[in-house]
Amino acid sequence: MKYGIFGGAVNDGTVDDVVAEARSAEKDGFASYWAPNIFGHDALTCLAIVGREVPRIELGTSVVPTYPRHPHAIAQQCHTVAAASGNRLTLGIGLSHKIVIEN
Repeated sequence: MKYGIFGGAVNDGTVDDVVAEARSAEKDGFASYWAPNIFGHDALTCLAIVGREVPRIELGTSVVPTYPRHPHAIAQQCHTVAAASGNRLTLGIGLSHKIVIEN
């Protein structure tokens, strides 16, 4: 069985905090690092940076809301993250919640 960890630094930390959190998760033996896209930094952008800095851990979004983004823009951004991370991205997308979309 593989275990992943849900990162919180994307919401309230710096980009360096996100990288440090993912690096620590990899060091602690987690198989994957999942970034939310609620408030704070953009999850996909942060995962592109993490992918360059942290060499082995799998990366995922939990979740990227579909309402504020065009499908082509999401696909293009994922293509970039995959290229930066050596194809370690799993994309989680969803409708999100009313409070996230309206705020």
